[in-house]
Amino acid sequence: MRGLVDDIRDLEAYISVKGALLYLRESGDIAAYATVLLGGDLRPSTDRILRASLQAILDGGFAVEYAGKLPTPALMLRGVHEQRATVMVTGSHIPFDRNGIKVGKSVGELLKSDEAGVLAAIARVREEEYDKTAAMSQFDSSGRLKERPQLPEIATTAQMEYARRYIDGFSPNALRGWRIAFYEHSAVGVT
Repeated sequence: MRGLVDDIRDLEAYISVKGALLYLRESGDIAAYATVLLGGDLRPSTDRILRASLQAILDGGFAVEYAGKLPTPALMLRGVHEQRATVMVTGSHIPFDRNGIKVGKSVGELLKSDEAGVLAAIARVREEEYDKTAAMSQFDSSGRLKERPQLPEIATTAQMEYARRYIDGFSPNALRGWRIAFYEHSAVGVT
């Protein structure tokens, strides 16, 4: 899911994440009550979308490990190592007026062959949510969560594993004598 921040209402983020995770459970990629890894980037809209995603994960019957703000590959690396689904809120390289959500399988990225199943599951969740009365819905008339959950304490394992991968990849003096220039666009670096 990717689009203008104004179009990614809490309700739409929730439906997309809950539907994608429903598909992963139904396809046998993850089990009911499994732990899903959640992370995000540094965009101003990310925390709001993370909260909607967190609610979807919990309402889908899953536990969550919140990895905080980190690069998408760091979250995916941890997910594959632990055989867990991942939900990453990131717009990657697109402008800040946009954002997105990337859901990953326990074995890697969602594939084109998963698309029909994911879309069908999202459609079922959308119908279920749209059929709720205003009193029964967790969302107000503008699609905002009435009560946004607090993000859990950050589990730093994904960040540490990702950094360790690069530290272990070079000998202690591998860059001695070199001048290094860093350029940062919208990336989330791990320190």
